[in-house]
Amino acid sequence: MSTRKLYGRLLGHSSIIALCLLLSCVDTSTDGPESARVPEPEYFLTADETHSRFSRTIPPTLTVPSGAVIQVQTREVTDEQLTANSTAENLLTLNFDPIHPLTGPVYVEGAEPGDVLAVTLHKIEVGDWAWSAVIPGFGFLADEFTEPYLKTFVFEEG
Repeated sequence: MSTRKLYGRLLGHSSIIALCLLLSCVDTSTDGPESARVPEPEYFLTADETHSRFSRTIPPTLTVPSGAVIQVQTREVTDEQLTANSTAENLLTLNFDPIHPLTGPVYVEGAEPGDVLAVTLHKIEVGDWAWSAVIPGFGFLADEFTEPYLKTFVFEEG
């Protein structure tokens, strides 16, 4: 299973949230001594605690106090329909219902509608592989690129 871990601290208040959206292209590096201090997570969400729709009807999988540090594992964007060994032909059979699985949601105690949530990302670990693709009929240039194309990348330690 390809998962990523996110350690974050929830500050302030918010309604139910899905933290895995914060994983895209975020640079957690900073200059100074604070960048070396990664607090130990107090709460954990596994990649099995996912859903694929934003809806206030989805009950929280975790309730935390303001300031909590959470470790969140996320799933690959196709909900593991693609693997490091997939081919372009696998793109033609993708089921788009589970696309973009979201870990959570998390409820912050004392949160009220309209409150703002501040999140500090302390550490992000990437999985051991990734992919980029052209999917026929999907995306901004769907009419220009009609043949499937898939490129996978395997990351080695270090």
